[in-house]
Amino acid sequence: MFGIVEKVSPLEIRVDQKLLLDEKFLILTKNVINHYVDIEVNHFTESDPLVGYSPWDTTHGHPDAGSGSIPESHRHKYTGRKKIKIFNGLQVGEKVILIRLQGGQKYIVLDRINDHTVTGEWG
Repeated sequence: MFGIVEKVSPLEIRVDQKLLLDEKFLILTKNVINHYVDIEVNHFTESDPLVGYSPWDTTHGHPDAGSGSIPESHRHKYTGRKKIKIFNGLQVGEKVILIRLQGGQKYIVLDRINDHTVTGEWG
């Protein structure tokens, strides 16, 4: 089945004129909720030569160096397992794919049909 998100808090999905599903009838997958995951990284912070300055705050101090004396080319190694938040929560107006469970009382919201709206810094 297909539906359209009418409200997000509390969640309501309209399937047709007569059928409006609220949270108690919905089972949400990770594709449609905000959640945390672990990633592994292995890189350095960098300056941005295209804009001519470092986006990183290099005014911090280090042992044997005063605050604000760190050059723009200064970098830090960034490694290990890091926790990040995935913003997959549904938004009003999004079209979703639902599967009705046997018996018809519960519906699994599998995914959105449209492209996810991205609003972050690099969006």
